[in-house]
Amino acid sequence: MPDKIPFLQPQPARLSLAIDELRLVEDSGIYSNFGPVSRRLEKGLVDGLFEGHGQCVTVCNATLGLMLAVKQCVSTKKSHSKRYALMPSFTFAATAHAALWVGLTPLLCDIEPDTLCPSPTSEIELLERYGDDIAVVIPCATFGNTLDLAHYDRLAHQYAVPMVIDAA
Repeated sequence: MPDKIPFLQPQPARLSLAIDELRLVEDSGIYSNFGPVSRRLEKGLVDGLFEGHGQCVTVCNATLGLMLAVKQCVSTKKSHSKRYALMPSFTFAATAHAALWVGLTPLLCDIEPDTLCPSPTSEIELLERYGDDIAVVIPCATFGNTLDLAHYDRLAHQYAVPMVIDAA
């Protein structure tokens, strides 16, 4: 019989490297959100990734995080009359679920065949056609492919529409 080749080999974090953090958790008695380790992680992410600008909240999974981010974007009075969440046609179900959860209809754009990420041309066409009805744009970094964040910054300013980057 040939040797087995494992499909997945687990590599859990070495808890022995996090003794100080585990003590902080135990000493605080807070084993989930808002504990000292969780808050330090959130602050470190904002400081390290976004130069101290913005906010970060830890969640139990990426779907919930996406739902909260989309909800935050469409919670203004100006957004209540808008109907669509612009997203790529090839994405994880959670992207559409987040839009549906806040009462929006997914508006699907084409994707680039080489990256499977949203097509900028298609996004612009849909923003021109449905612009006043689009509450949020949710581009996805499909399979970890890079998104042009400068493009989305331009779209956000040009069309006055918030962006939620789905890079789970």
